[in-house]
Amino acid sequence: MSEQSDRLREQAFQAERLSQTISDHRASQTLKSIAAQYHAQADELERGLGSASYPLVSQQPDEHPE
Repeated sequence: MSEQSDRLREQAFQAERLSQTISDHRASQTLKSIAAQYHAQADELERGLGSASYPLVSQQPDEHPE
């Protein structure tokens, strides 16, 4: 495993843990989706398919613009 894939997996585990502690179903599902993206990106890096500039998660529009 690379250092970058290790960091992505740690982020995934944190998102998974947080998703289990909140009562808002939509937010929980969003965190689970983010965790899955982190795991997928870590998998790609470990298979040599990812790049060093790979975005951490897909960019989603801000639902609460300031």
